[in-house]
Amino acid sequence: MTRRGLAILALTAATATALLVGGCSKSEPPPPPAPAEKRPPAPSLTESWTAEQIAFLDEKFGKLEVTSSGLRYKILQPGAGDATPNRANLVTVHYRGELQSGQVFDDSRKRGSPFKFRAGVGHVVKGWDEAVLTMKKGEKRLVAVPFWLGYGVNGKMPVIPPRAPMIFEIELLDWETTARVPSSQNP
Repeated sequence: MTRRGLAILALTAATATALLVGGCSKSEPPPPPAPAEKRPPAPSLTESWTAEQIAFLDEKFGKLEVTSSGLRYKILQPGAGDATPNRANLVTVHYRGELQSGQVFDDSRKRGSPFKFRAGVGHVVKGWDEAVLTMKKGEKRLVAVPFWLGYGVNGKMPVIPPRAPMIFEIELLDWETTARVPSSQNP
């Protein structure tokens, strides 16, 4: 390379360095960082709520009662009397279910029909059985169902992702007493 070529190369390198280090003629402050996207907490890898999930639920719904199984709930509207359904009673409920993201995946009122099932015999997820068997007629309850009382580690794709907690608002409308536990799996 010639001297002239080396001089041009050196001048070009010096100019590029000056621009990179010193910037252009005006010095502007960097743009503010983009606001952090609020995302629901990551799923738990064990059969326990993560601290992040508990904080999320507390922030969104306030303090929730906790059962020994890990089910979390809050009574939104008290029911009438002291009676609660027994195992295998045919219960009638209205409900709305959503994921922690806020995505509603089911709503019986929007369908225009309450849901009926036999309580406590495995026709619904374990969290529902546990919640409904302690509710009074007319009670509305917010119920946070952890994955181990819901659809488990595999979820119910494509609607319920793996290890997904679900949040329900359940209203116990009524129940029919059953003399004996039915043997079939259909309500």
